[in-house]
Amino acid sequence: MKKVALIAATVAFFLLCTSVGADDRRYLRGGAGFDGPPPPLLAQQNELIRTGVWLWEYRQDPGVPSLHAPVQQAFDEYQAEFGILPIEAPGGNIQFARSSSAFYYGDGFSPGCPGAVGCLNQYPNSLQIWYDAQVMATYFFRSQVQVALHEDGHALADAGEMYVHTGGRIQCDSKPWTVMSCGIGTALFLQDFDRETVSRYLSPQAFTGGTFLNGVWYYGSSDSRTTRIAVYYRTYTGYTFWSGQHIPVSSGISSFIPSLPLGPCTDVLLGSENGLPGSWGRGLQRVGGTAC
Repeated sequence: MKKVALIAATVAFFLLCTSVGADDRRYLRGGAGFDGPPPPLLAQQNELIRTGVWLWEYRQDPGVPSLHAPVQQAFDEYQAEFGILPIEAPGGNIQFARSSSAFYYGDGFSPGCPGAVGCLNQYPNSLQIWYDAQVMATYFFRSQVQVALHEDGHALADAGEMYVHTGGRIQCDSKPWTVMSCGIGTALFLQDFDRETVSRYLSPQAFTGGTFLNGVWYYGSSDSRTTRIAVYYRTYTGYTFWSGQHIPVSSGISSFIPSLPLGPCTDVLLGSENGLPGSWGRGLQRVGGTAC
């Protein structure tokens, strides 16, 4: 009988850390020391918000069961939720189905992950993910997908509300409202908590404003998740559309010239966005408009 839902994984080196605080505190939840902006992006995450693309490569040890299908399914679900485009290609972030021996003890190049079924054993220096393929072969397919969702949450968005670096402690307490928990009863599909976690980490959280003054269009600075500013128009009927124009982010006050002629009763709005489609068209800020 296959196991139905079980242990999603943990980041290996956190196993050595001292437990502190409650297990659901993190930058999204607030609280002392956790109410500021999200942590800095890693290089691969910077590339993700710039291009919207996540490159990944699948590997497996000889003779172990394949986990390619659940790994692919997890990426498909992140794509459906956030517009992330996962592309399987050599040189991408490695998803490695290992034998139980290699997973537990390591392979001479990377440390093992005792006490888990999946881990990022070189995080943050590498976003490679290891899976214990022989143990996971006993799981139902949906539980295999959940493990991949959990590990991808670490890699894509530093998700880890129960981990020491976000103010929690490692424990498998079967929270049904997040794939980032573990144990029987843990969510098998991405939940609203996970959607907010990833969105808070990857999408702009501060929206650039501006003004129209003495015939000049001005706009201000952007947050670290914004890679470009989109210029939108809103007609007198309320119809809003992207003008086709992007302007660069600014660290101070800059100006721009709208690329399309403005008719009467037309507002100009700015959208802070990046390469992920989930960031497009959100939090539009009016900077001015023409007379009716």
